[in-house]
Amino acid sequence: MDNLIGVMGVDPGGTTGIAWGVFDKEAKTVEEAIKGVYVPGWGSESGSARAQIVAIGKRWRRFYHDCVFRLGISPYSVHQVVEDFSLTTHREVSARAGKDPLISARIGWGLWGYRTGQLHEWERHELGPAGPILLHFQMPAQAKSFATDARLKTYGVHKSGKPHQNDAWRHIALYLSTTMKQQASRPRARARRTR
Repeated sequence: MDNLIGVMGVDPGGTTGIAWGVFDKEAKTVEEAIKGVYVPGWGSESGSARAQIVAIGKRWRRFYHDCVFRLGISPYSVHQVVEDFSLTTHREVSARAGKDPLISARIGWGLWGYRTGQLHEWERHELGPAGPILLHFQMPAQAKSFATDARLKTYGVHKSGKPHQNDAWRHIALYLSTTMKQQASRPRARARRTR
């Protein structure tokens, strides 16, 4: 399954939006990749940062297992994309996060630590080589400007009344765009001339 990539998008906060799917890396456009998604899913978590980290970690483990062991995708082709957090004005942060203005950062970096701990436990118990931790951070403004509500509707993944899940899909779309551009810019292997 060299042409497939698994991506889970996470929009952390008081209510964390999560979306995931398996996409064709060889799709010509992000729209084509998302419209052709295999095993799409979405959901949300709320509660304390710690409770959300554990719940998202469990979702990640199921998603990763399905990608690698059920679908045969390389561990190097299963990624988690998380909204990065930058502290702006106090008023904006308070309005966005309520009582805990740093919850987004705590969840995002907590996921990194949680996954690192899982990797170390896997290796400590000699269960075989552990896959890489492919966790990427993206700025929310980039994701929102790339994957507008109109684009999400065109892609068929916009969920009315689910802003956090929509934001998770935005991060997936931006990540796919970046990945597809990198793939397209790589030189293609040329056939060798034989004499």
